[in-house]
Amino acid sequence: MRKFRFQLVAALAACCLLGIVSCDNEEFTNVEFTESPAVEVSTMGMWQSQTRAKGDVDMPVLRFQDQQTYDAVMAELETMDEDAILDYFAKLGFDGAYSAWHKVDKELDAIFDMEDSVEICNAIENFKERYAESFSFDPNDEFDVTPYLNFTDDKMALIGNIAGYVVIGETLVGAESNSPTFDTHAYTSDVQMIQTAQTRVYTGPVEPGFKGFYDASLTISKDKFTCTMTLGRIVNGNSFAVEFITKKKVLFWKKKVDATCSMMLETISPVSTIKGQVICPEPAKVTILNVPIEAVGMDYDAEVTNFTCSKCSGVVGSKSFKGIHVV
Repeated sequence: MRKFRFQLVAALAACCLLGIVSCDNEEFTNVEFTESPAVEVSTMGMWQSQTRAKGDVDMPVLRFQDQQTYDAVMAELETMDEDAILDYFAKLGFDGAYSAWHKVDKELDAIFDMEDSVEICNAIENFKERYAESFSFDPNDEFDVTPYLNFTDDKMALIGNIAGYVVIGETLVGAESNSPTFDTHAYTSDVQMIQTAQTRVYTGPVEPGFKGFYDASLTISKDKFTCTMTLGRIVNGNSFAVEFITKKKVLFWKKKVDATCSMMLETISPVSTIKGQVICPEPAKVTILNVPIEAVGMDYDAEVTNFTCSKCSGVVGSKSFKGIHVV
């Protein structure tokens, strides 16, 4: 009988011990489940004291656990194409600057595809009125209805909300500028220039900023699209460059669009002759030639051949330029 009582007590003790372990495991699991995720969608109101945007308490904003998480996500997004980026934000349930701009741009594209002129006019006026606060339009060109974000910052245009903010840790981080920039460009150096004289061609990083030369442009067009290439240079550097601007036009309105362009370029001067293929893959707008000014000189001739644009399929442009002066 005593032996039975001992076994019963031991069994009850074992059950209590298992119960304690079970409770401990349950508590640990709950702690794990409620940990803050590395990336989450928050609202501006959570960080209201840190921002000047007083009316945007319900606006969504991405919050990153720390700077390392932000840097890792940013690096990953920069390797993705448009569809992958939109899919990433859709899975997060975040409608930020990138997603909002692409949605609005597609809406404008649909308007440009309309055929009835009265319907187009009404739709564009309605479009500009509805998005007057969320986006900006070039004040210097009333017929350019390209939507621009209300801030200037390449990273925030990709990862920020429509007001240009993210949260890193407990800190609200805003865009570099709270004003739009209507002539921003993306840059590339997708070019091979072969020199046939003795002057050495230097290559290396340069700061952006494009300035076109006088009477050094060529335009091709097809259907509603026009593409213009302009020879020029980098403003805050020492290299020649080529700008490619593609627009979609309907009636007297226009909008900038992304396109891939290419051409053969030959520069001819007393200093040297340099020739090569220039490629500008979308979304870039300027190709840096990595050819310094001194490699060509301040005055030169140029031959542009086989100028093509992905929006103007089947159209090829060529032009000879005489007496271009570097400004």
